[in-house]
Amino acid sequence: MRKYENGLWKFPDDYNHIKEYHKAIESGEVIANHKITQIMKYLSEQVDVNDTYYYDHKRAIHPITFIENFITHYKGSNAGKPFFLELWQRAIISAFFGFIHSETGLRKYRELLLMVSRKQGKSALASAIAVYMQFAEGENAPSLVSVATKREQAKLVFDVSKRFINGSKHLSKNANVLLNEIRTDFNDGSFKPLASESNSLDGLDINFAVHDELHAYKDANLYNVVVDGMSARKQPVTLITTTNGFVRNGIFDLKYEEAKRIIDGLFVEDGYKDDTILPFVYELDDINEWKEEKNWEKANPGIGTIKDRDALATKVYQAKHNPLLVNNLLTKDFNVASSREQAWLNFNDYNIESTFDFEQIKPSYAIAGLDLSKTTDLTSANIFFKLPNDETLYFEHMYFMPANVLDKRIEEDKVPYDVWVQQGYLRLSEGGIVKEQDVLDWFDELRAKHDIYVVYLGYDEWGFSSLLKDEFAGRIGADNLFNIRQGAKTLSIPMYRLEAELKSKNVNYNNNPITKWCISNTHVQMDSNGNIKPTKSRQGKRQRIDGLASMLNSYTLYLDKQNDYDNLV
Repeated sequence: MRKYENGLWKFPDDYNHIKEYHKAIESGEVIANHKITQIMKYLSEQVDVNDTYYYDHKRAIHPITFIENFITHYKGSNAGKPFFLELWQRAIISAFFGFIHSETGLRKYRELLLMVSRKQGKSALASAIAVYMQFAEGENAPSLVSVATKREQAKLVFDVSKRFINGSKHLSKNANVLLNEIRTDFNDGSFKPLASESNSLDGLDINFAVHDELHAYKDANLYNVVVDGMSARKQPVTLITTTNGFVRNGIFDLKYEEAKRIIDGLFVEDGYKDDTILPFVYELDDINEWKEEKNWEKANPGIGTIKDRDALATKVYQAKHNPLLVNNLLTKDFNVASSREQAWLNFNDYNIESTFDFEQIKPSYAIAGLDLSKTTDLTSANIFFKLPNDETLYFEHMYFMPANVLDKRIEEDKVPYDVWVQQGYLRLSEGGIVKEQDVLDWFDELRAKHDIYVVYLGYDEWGFSSLLKDEFAGRIGADNLFNIRQGAKTLSIPMYRLEAELKSKNVNYNNNPITKWCISNTHVQMDSNGNIKPTKSRQGKRQRIDGLASMLNSYTLYLDKQNDYDNLV
């Protein structure tokens, strides 16, 4: 498809790299994970949309044409040959540079997040983009930095850029390549490596920053300082290229969760939106997929071309016979977080949009579940019920939060709590704590308005006060209150069962967006016997799982009381 015409390597004018990559995924020619499939479906659709943003084909392919004609490989068997980009790389570049604001003419995206396993050419790709940004993107006085925690790491992308420039007679004659700086006098440009121990972090005025191996950052300080240094530029570029790593609850996990929320919200009306960040997360969909070769491409889009397939096969074989090798293999070659925890479900597993109306289905008996959490955080209450001649598992949730912390939680958790209040999914307690009476009132309303009688209550003993216990005992009887222990021994079977029911779409949680968000945040922690229990995802406190916790409390109790409850229904 690529042809050499009039002294340039180029693609046909009607060749769209985004649509071609999406088409290859749809046909099965390319094996992609859920996140890549979703983002490419979205981008392919957006190419044809002309609204606030539109797709500018010329601006999309400009960096591709530059890279493939002015940059050559400098090592190995390809040394001296043009730096031809692979389809997945061209699609990423086209998407990042091609979507333009219809009024301002500025790029839509300001941050490109590329999470991919090692040996995929990500540093070379970042270096090539950096060279383009310095020489041909068009910024006046371009100021670029290659950022990392250590100077040696920061210089990797910078040094590759130097090699690319020195290998091109067209580029080298227009650049002054120094030990620690690349200068381009024709546009007053500069490119330097920048490490966290540098004395020059303050007062930055940059338009391009590449963060190489973000997983090594222990906190967000370096990232934030660099982003702040871009505030004076109209269309800055933050490029993050990284594998997964071993530092948890740092900036990597923050960006990973942000990417996940963006992708999960692409086709959900009230989902999380951020039009400035473009995420590409190449990883396995399930932690066990590494054992089958057909899945390797999900985390290794350059396998067979950039990354040697036989070398990876050898590592997989060795890991199958030596468990000590598995953790590093999963983290570095398949982009799975280094932890005994893993995400519980994929978006398609828990995205159930069916709803119900109490006035139409008229349930009579329910099992309640409570997760009170901290009095200053999110509290979740729910009822579980079934209907005659219907195997569907129904859940209705209500959430509670102190009014005084609403704005703070919106800022910290990055979710629209205020919208959920307006929609009736979240109730605010006056003051600084969740009032137990507000929770009781909701259950009383269910009885008064819909004639739903709670026959059992499952609760987490932590935070369940004696006052609340007495109130519920007075309503349904003390013998019908059950403490649901939160360990794997108690929750493993219910969690496996609920997983199967969700995947089979046999659950109706009334399309509650908070419940959906809580499920998306849920990871599982597995013990040596394969028993699992829910845990928060890697971002920790900002990711709530209270809705899933209360859901499990009522469902666990149902499994224990199934015969008695089903006889009532």
